[in-house]
Order: sequence, then C-alpha cells, then structure tokens
Amino acid sequence: MDAPLTDAQRRILQAIADAERVDSDAATWAVKAGLAVQAEDGDIDLTPRGRDLLQGHPPR
Repeated sequence: MDAPLTDAQRRILQAIADAERVDSDAATWAVKAGLAVQAEDGDIDLTPRGRDLLQGHPPR
C-alpha cells in the first residue's frame, strides 16, 4: 500500500489499534493490505507496518 490512507482507512486502523470492533469488510481490507493480522479467535491487531502508517511514519 503505497498510496496515502483515506480518512475511512485511517479510522479503521485507529479502531483496530484501540481494540474496538470493526466490521468484517474493514478487517479483511486491513489484513489483505498487510496492515493487520487476525488470530483464529477473531482478535485483530496492527502489524508494525500498520502502526507506522497510522502514526504517519514511513512504512517498514
């Protein structure tokens, strides 16, 4: 993902970072983009790359 995040994408990543519930389409987008990982039990967390993008740092 080389393009800047849209406001909606940033909200999704922030919700994941805050351990808030995100809908399945949002979770799927984040995982497919390599910005989040999802555990078998449904928990989702940001990858280091996802954290970097959310914080405005260049991706790792």
